Parts: sequence; structure tokens; C-alpha cells
Amino acid sequence: MGRIIKMDFYRLRTSKSFWVSLLITFVFEALLNLVPMFFSKDYSSQLVEIIGSPIEVLTVVALYISVSIFCYADLSNGYIKNIAGQIPNKGYTAVSKFVVIIFHNIAFFIAGFAGRLAGSLPTLELDGNYLYATTYLLMRFLLVLAMCTMILFATTALRSKTFGTVLGVMFGVGGFSLIYTLLDQLIQNVFKGFKLEDYSPSSINPSNIHSSADGFRVLAVGIVFTVLFLFLSVKIVNKRDVK
Repeated sequence: MGRIIKMDFYRLRTSKSFWVSLLITFVFEALLNLVPMFFSKDYSSQLVEIIGSPIEVLTVVALYISVSIFCYADLSNGYIKNIAGQIPNKGYTAVSKFVVIIFHNIAFFIAGFAGRLAGSLPTLELDGNYLYATTYLLMRFLLVLAMCTMILFATTALRSKTFGTVLGVMFGVGGFSLIYTLLDQLIQNVFKGFKLEDYSPSSINPSNIHSSADGFRVLAVGIVFTVLFLFLSVKIVNKRDVK
């Protein structure tokens, strides 16, 4: 298992798309915070806000697309065929990708934070609730990881890079909002007050957490979706023939 993880880390480190996406994330986040200064003398940036939300909509889309490319690369270049016979369980490859995705996402969050910080330095303000910002950051990271696990399932288990990429874009831009609204209207006829978007990692916004119950719901949704789709990925990959 350790050997597979090392190989996947090597694949990530040598991936041009990964480094290009990181650079895009840094530059975009820097510009997003730097440009407004030229249009408003009263513009200011809060360090707590940067800590809590280091990546924005377009850069999180880049993160998801990068995950999709990474997860499908071993299927497209024949790498998986070379190691399939050397491991006792083909499902280990999905677990290995999941481990690497965690570090992949950490790199993107760091790049986004560095970009936002660099662009905000001239107007940076240090006041704020750092405990809340850190909690918000961890919850957002968990929800992003849950969606990345769904992309892992689409690319690795279903073997569809296109589906995984489309999922990533939809997750990033909130493309499922209309679907949730339509389904909620149907569900309301049976379960009053129930909203599907409250239990989907792609629609939950940690900034709307106002109680410990809301916090536990976010944690539960993130953990359940992550575990479920990782489990399904491992099971399906282990049963399917290597192509």
C-alpha cells in the first residue's frame, strides 16, 4: 500500500496540470484581492476571511478539474495495468488516490491563501475571530474533500474523466442548485421543512452555521459522503477487470 501511495505522489509531483492549476490559483486569488484597491479607497481585507476561505469559485473549479485529471491519468496511460498484478487488492489504488488527494487539496488551499495574502497585504486588517475562521476552514476543507471523493468515484470506479470533470465544474459553480430546488418542491409534499441542499456537500455553506447542531450536520454530511464514495470506489475497482 505504501508503495502505491509513493507512486501516486510521484505522478502528482510530475503532473504539469497540477502545477499549472496551482499557479492559476495563486495568481487569480492575488488579483482578486489586489484589483479592487484601484477602484475603492475604502477597500480593506480581513486576515480571518482569508484564513476561512482561501479559495474562491473559479479556483475551486481548477482544484476539482485537477483532481479529475489526476485520478484518470493512470487509466489513460496504462500505469494501472502495470501494477494491477503486483497488488493483492486493486481497490488499494482508489485508497491511494484518496490519500494523495488530501495533500493535493492542502497544496491548493495553501496556494490560494498565499495568493489572497499577497494581494491583500497593502490593506490587510488583523482583527477578527480566528477560532471561527479556522473552524470554517476545516469544515470547508472537509466538504471539498467529500466532493473530490465523488469525483474519484466517477473517474476511477466509473472510468469517466468527462463525467468527473463535469461534476467538478458543477460543484464549483453551484450548478446543482436548480436541481435541489426542484427536488425540494417534490419532497416538501411528504417531508415538511426538509431541504435536500442542507444535506449535500456541494450546497452547504459553512458561513451559514449558527449553532452546534449546524456544525455537526456539516461534519456528518462531509464524513458520510467521503466514506460512502470511497467505499464504493474501492469495491467497484476491486471487482472490475483492468483495461
